[in-house]
Amino acid sequence: MTVSFGNSNFRCFRDWSILPGILIATMAALGQPGQQSGQIVGTVRNVNGQELVGASIILSAPERDTMLTRVSTDANGKYVLVNVRYGTYALVATLIGFRQSEPKPLIVASATETVDFTLTPLSKAEAADVLKSGSIDGAEKRPPTFSPAGIQGTIAPSGYSAGVSREETSQVMDRIGGLDHEVLSVFAPGEGIADCNQETDLLTAAQANPESFGPNHALGIFYFSHGDFIQSISYLKKAYGARPADINNSRELALAFMGAGQYSDSVSLLERITERGSGDPVLLRLLAIAYEASGYPQKSVAEYVRAAGLDAGEENLFDCGIGLIGLGKADEAAKLFASATIAHPGSARLWMGLGIAQDLQQHKIDAIRSLMRAVDVDPEYFPPYSFLAGLSGASLEADTQMKRRLAVLVVAHPESAVAHYDYALALWKQRILSPAAASPAEIESQLRLALAKDPKMARAHFQLGVVYADSGDYVNAATELRETVQLEPGNAEAHYRLAQAYRRDHQAELANLEIEKFLAMHGNAESGKDGSEAEVRKLAPQLSHQMTQAAPCHEENR
Repeated sequence: MTVSFGNSNFRCFRDWSILPGILIATMAALGQPGQQSGQIVGTVRNVNGQELVGASIILSAPERDTMLTRVSTDANGKYVLVNVRYGTYALVATLIGFRQSEPKPLIVASATETVDFTLTPLSKAEAADVLKSGSIDGAEKRPPTFSPAGIQGTIAPSGYSAGVSREETSQVMDRIGGLDHEVLSVFAPGEGIADCNQETDLLTAAQANPESFGPNHALGIFYFSHGDFIQSISYLKKAYGARPADINNSRELALAFMGAGQYSDSVSLLERITERGSGDPVLLRLLAIAYEASGYPQKSVAEYVRAAGLDAGEENLFDCGIGLIGLGKADEAAKLFASATIAHPGSARLWMGLGIAQDLQQHKIDAIRSLMRAVDVDPEYFPPYSFLAGLSGASLEADTQMKRRLAVLVVAHPESAVAHYDYALALWKQRILSPAAASPAEIESQLRLALAKDPKMARAHFQLGVVYADSGDYVNAATELRETVQLEPGNAEAHYRLAQAYRRDHQAELANLEIEKFLAMHGNAESGKDGSEAEVRKLAPQLSHQMTQAAPCHEENR
C-alpha cells in the first residue's frame, strides 16, 4: 500500500500488530488531563554519522493514509515537530540524493518523543533512474532548490527550520547576500590605494623606523589594500605595538586577520579592545562577524544585541538586524527592526529589514506590508523590490499592489536588468497562483529585456530556462540552463534542471553527466561524502574580498 503526499508516494508501515497495547497506551495518554499533545524531536544523519541539513520529516496518520505536517532539519541535522496530539503516527525522513527512510511507527504519549534517522545516499544508477522518472524526493516535475541562482553556501539557518521551508529561506538569504556591500562598507580602511611603485619607499620608511607607528601602519594598509594579508598583519602588528590605543589600526589588523583566515586571532584582538571599555558599535559588529566565522553563533548574537543597545542610529540598527537574520535569529531581528522603524519611520532600509524578518517568521502578509512601506518611503531604493517579487503569489489581493509597484519601477528604470528580472519573477510566481495573472510570453519578454541589459545575469538565464521547461520547450530550456551553469558552475539546481531538460529531449548521455555533477555537490554512495551539508552564510570571507580593492603587486616590484 502507498501513502500519497502531494506528488510523492511511499510505502506505509501497516503491521501495527507488533506494537501490543497501542490502543490502550494511546487511550491512557489521552485521558491525562492537561497533557493532550507533545513534541517529536530527532536528528537525521548519513551513514557516516554526519548530520544532514534540509532533510524533510513527514508525519502521517496511518489510519487515514494522509500527511499531517512536514518540517526540515536545521544546520545541525535536528528537527522539531510541535503540538502533536497524542496518538499513533508514522514518520518518514527524505532528502534529495538519498534513499527515503522506511516509515517508523510511533506512539506520541508523552511530552517529548525522540526519533532519529540514518539515510543512505543514492548510487549514480539509482539517481539516474529517479531522474528518468522525473521524481527525486517526491518532486514530480519541479526539482529541489538547493541554491537558487546566485547563491554560494546558503542554507536555511537553524533558527528557521521549524516553520520555513529550506527553499523559501534559501531564496530570502540569497537576496540578503546582495545587501552585504551595505553591511560591510563601514569597515573599509579610509586610506586610498597606493600604487605598487610606492612599495619601495614605504618599505624604506618602515625599515628606517621599525618601532614607529606611522610607517608601519602605512605599509600595513598598503599590503591590505592589495590583498596581501600576511604582509599586512606583520606591519599592522608593529603599529599596534607602538600605539595599541589606535582604534583604526586595531580594526584594520582584525580585518587583516580575517582576510588571512586567522579568525581566532581576530577574535582575541577584538575581545581585548572591547574589554578595555570601547563602546564602538562598529568594533562590536566586527567582533560578531569574527565570532560567526569562528563557529560561535551565540556569541555573535550577543555582540549584535550589545551593539544595537549602544547606538540607536539607522545604520547600526540595520547592520545588527541583518547580522541577526544571517545567524538564523528572525525573531530577535523582527523585534529590533520593529523598534527601529518606530524610531526611524522614514528609513526604507529598516522597513525592508522588518519585512525580511517577518517573511522568515512566516508572517507573509505582514512582510508584504513592511516591504511595500519600504518601497513607498523611497521608490528609488531597489533592494526591497526583489524581496517583494519573491513574496508574489502569497496573496491574490497583495499581488495586485505588488505588481503595480514593480511595474512602476520597470517603467521608471527601463535600463535596469534587476527591475525587469524582479517584475518577471513576480509575474511567474503570480501565474502559479492564478494562470490569468500573466502569460508565459510576457514573462519571457521581461527576462529577455533583463538579459539584454545584463547578458551575464545567471538568475535571469535560470528563470528563463524554468519558463521554457514548464512550457515543454526543453531545447531552449537546455540552452538557458547551460548558460546558467557556465556562469555559476556551483548552482546545483541548474545542473539538476539541465539534466531534466536533456532527459526529456532524449539526450540521456548529457543528462547523466549533469546528474553526476549534481551528485558530486550533494553526496553519493561511492564517495561516502555528505555533499548536502553547507555552512550558514558567513560575512567574513566576503568582508576580506570586499576590502581587497586592488590586485597584489607583482613579485618583481618587490
